[in-house]
Amino acid sequence: MRAPPRCRLWCFDGAGFAAGKLILGTLPGIDRPPLAVQLPGGEPFLLLDIGANPDSTAENLAQYARMGSIFAERVMGIPNPRVALLSIGEEKGKGDARIVKATELIEQTELNFIGNVEGRDLTRFVADVVVCDAVVGNVVIKFFEGLANYIFDLVRAEFYGSLRGRIAGLLMLPSMARIRTKFDHEVVGGTTLLGVNGTMINQNDANAELISKLGYKTVAVIHDTTDYGKGHNEYFSKALDKIGKAKIVGTFGVTADQQDFTAELTKIKALNPDVIYFGGLTPIGVRIRSQMDKLGIRAVFDGTSGIVSDAYVQGLGPLAEGTLAFREGAPTDKLPGGKFFMEKYNEQKYDSPPEAYGAFAYAATVMILDAIEKVGPERKKVIAELENVKDRDSIVGKITFDDHGQNTVPVITKYVVQDGKFVEWDESEYASGKRKLPGQK
Repeated sequence: MRAPPRCRLWCFDGAGFAAGKLILGTLPGIDRPPLAVQLPGGEPFLLLDIGANPDSTAENLAQYARMGSIFAERVMGIPNPRVALLSIGEEKGKGDARIVKATELIEQTELNFIGNVEGRDLTRFVADVVVCDAVVGNVVIKFFEGLANYIFDLVRAEFYGSLRGRIAGLLMLPSMARIRTKFDHEVVGGTTLLGVNGTMINQNDANAELISKLGYKTVAVIHDTTDYGKGHNEYFSKALDKIGKAKIVGTFGVTADQQDFTAELTKIKALNPDVIYFGGLTPIGVRIRSQMDKLGIRAVFDGTSGIVSDAYVQGLGPLAEGTLAFREGAPTDKLPGGKFFMEKYNEQKYDSPPEAYGAFAYAATVMILDAIEKVGPERKKVIAELENVKDRDSIVGKITFDDHGQNTVPVITKYVVQDGKFVEWDESEYASGKRKLPGQK
């Protein structure tokens, strides 16, 4: 089965999950999108589900296996990834009835299914994709986080127990810092919501429109060779061509694990584009932008939602300044019902502010509850009712779902990095003219 080019959302919490389904919808054949995470270590592997669906069925687990295999192959670059079910024993038939049935379903597919693995196998990297329900998956990742901190605390205590230990600790400090970074969930980032139908078209339409409006004439494209990167390249190129004010002078595909971009960037430097468009995620984006500086390339760096993260800014420092990016959704206070949502949220006196997709999660919940009130709690009837949503008013604006369950009128927000953070373009000093991007008219 070929991976659809729009099949994931970078997601960090329950609000992101609910908003993902509201804004994007699910792909055909996907009942419940799972949350997946690449667990760090010597050889990263994909674990899913880690929190989205605590009551997954055997059919759901089989769907997760297929989605996880596609992600591992197309995004992580693992050919013919090994897929396994996490259970209480390696032998076939070990586990509850759901695991047994899921085993039968996965065995009927073309996946490289190796059977069951146990918890102790996770650090032995015997599988590239490990499938489980949300409860088990969430326990696993929280245990990994706690165990990593515990081990580093033990090592620190051992080093600082004597003068000799302190000296040894100073010598090993750089190596220990690198190792700790691999296990730091703050650095590794959020999880991925698989099986949702992304909005690359809308995002790249807005991107091409702004580039053209700013007067840029030439663009070089770099995209990763996953379906994610290829999709962005396709839709951006089409959008730019349709507007007709700027042209693409070169397109370069790079692999997801590539470290050195000297060859591609040297060719791009010779083309002297006004803008370098990047279709990919934060890790590669950081490397490319950094190497642009070393080669003296002064073009605007223009990215997708894949780089809108604190990790991008932190990884580049001052070099991130002036980066453009586009993402679905909008800050809460810019939504039609944003003021109402914030008033109600603040009345509850929560300890922390709402997450970025909090208002979308609220809108999704209201729709689901209204549907249940109308047709009852049966899942199929609720889904059928939601499929008929057309021009429904909500706090996030009008909602209309297409045949794939995708909201056809998503909000797209333009961003630029200013003073060490992503800010809305319309409120930036670049938009007002107080600051200028390279080559900005």
